[in-house]
Amino acid sequence: MPARKAHPGILVTNLDAFARYVEGRGLVPEWDDAFPGMRRFYLRDNNGNRLEFLSPAG
Repeated sequence: MPARKAHPGILVTNLDAFARYVEGRGLVPEWDDAFPGMRRFYLRDNNGNRLEFLSPAG
């Protein structure tokens, strides 16, 4: 069973480029602006686990 809250956070240099890359492969980023000073989105892996990708805002 996938974890409901715990998940890895992966720091990405160019978050927008990475979002376009995954969208081009049929994945849909779930954007979240609830982390001040950071931009981030989530993806689900093949087992339903949540993966967080983030970069500093600005």
